[in-house]
Amino acid sequence: MRRFLQRSGVTVRPQAGLLPDERMDMVVGELLVIECDSHGHHEDPRAYANDRRRDQQLLLLGYRVLRLTWEDVMLNWPRTQELLRRIIALELHRAPRNRRGLAGR
Repeated sequence: MRRFLQRSGVTVRPQAGLLPDERMDMVVGELLVIECDSHGHHEDPRAYANDRRRDQQLLLLGYRVLRLTWEDVMLNWPRTQELLRRIIALELHRAPRNRRGLAGR
């Protein structure tokens, strides 16, 4: 996924530390956080609740969160590629011009 995004011309920061003591799978552009979730690591009710807490904190910081499943990446990759192309075309990974620099502080 990282190589696909980079070939699409966007900046990707893997394992970005946007919250204290927590790493996001990747940050695309200025404000799109992509988390790739497998059943094994995100099935536990505490892990599920923690994921939502992190999403809420990231939203307050101005980020957008896209959660993809293992199936999205491994079994439905063509559909996921199209989704990512549309996100990039709509510039959802970019901060609005009047807010550039706010996300990722």
